[in-house]
Amino acid sequence: MTEHPLVEAALAAIRRGWPVFPARPGDKRPAVPEWERWACTDPDRITGWWTEHPYANPAIATGPAGLVVLDLDDGTGHGHRVAGHGKHTLARAAAAAGERVPWATYTVRTPNNGLHLYFSEPTGTRLHNTHGRLGELVDTRAHHGYVLAAGARIGASRYAAVVDAPIAPLPRWLADALTPPEPTDTLVALRDGDVDVYARAALSDEAHRVRTALPGTRRYSLLRAAARMGRLPGLDKALIAKTLCAASDRHVAEGAYSETERERAISDGIAWGRRHPRHITPDGT
Repeated sequence: MTEHPLVEAALAAIRRGWPVFPARPGDKRPAVPEWERWACTDPDRITGWWTEHPYANPAIATGPAGLVVLDLDDGTGHGHRVAGHGKHTLARAAAAAGERVPWATYTVRTPNNGLHLYFSEPTGTRLHNTHGRLGELVDTRAHHGYVLAAGARIGASRYAAVVDAPIAPLPRWLADALTPPEPTDTLVALRDGDVDVYARAALSDEAHRVRTALPGTRRYSLLRAAARMGRLPGLDKALIAKTLCAASDRHVAEGAYSETERERAISDGIAWGRRHPRHITPDGT
């Protein structure tokens, strides 16, 4: 008996060693909570999932798969206000770095005429999702990210492998460009009495960034906001958590991450921030 094409797509992905989980039929959103933890390469579990939900889209958890996927959007086909295509942005970034565009890797065309370029994550690095770090119309998916696998369907269109090549290592120049700078132990001098005002204003700004985060960047935005606020010793941990929880309620309701994943991201971010504090002191004037 022939397998349903979506389970075949899921099985093809796990044969490459990529942990897979089901996304909603005809959609990009995860169909299971804590999808990164549940993603697996067990063919029996995959077959069981798709026997129960044959029209679920197969999604690849990029972090556990050891992948960094460059998502090159078509500005006209993806609802962007920016004209052009992410492939041109990538070409400009490569030229600026004095490097060639790394086209020779496994590549998937998306239903909106975008491209997913798959790379293996360099040893000793831990990259996360990015939005526009390389320029307009270029995002990346790595730890805490996912992409729909070749064969997944959105409406009448599907994700299709257009370059069925081996996965290339992420070029060093791209890894460097996608690695955020190390935080510095900065000193912020304020007038006496303004420290609390500064910290609360900063928290309000970060809550806005979390609330307005775009799909594919929402969990990373939450983690980053918690880390930034954790660096401010004057902010109470409970206040940070309460504020960021309220800002992220919509994302939880839409399935971007579960309540457990949200709590873990906030806790991990604050803990990181406490290890890299900023010093905020009155300036004495």
